[in-house]
Amino acid sequence: MEVHVMRSGVPTGYGRSNKTLVKAPFLLIICAAVSFGSYSASR
Repeated sequence: MEVHVMRSGVPTGYGRSNKTLVKAPFLLIICAAVSFGSYSASR
């Protein structure tokens, strides 16, 4: 696989599985925070 540099500056070729494990829960937390914020704001 080619090495792509993300916005954070860390190449994706370095620990691909590790990056996925870190990225998935991070996105879930962001989605949960956004949905919770919009839910509390709509009430």
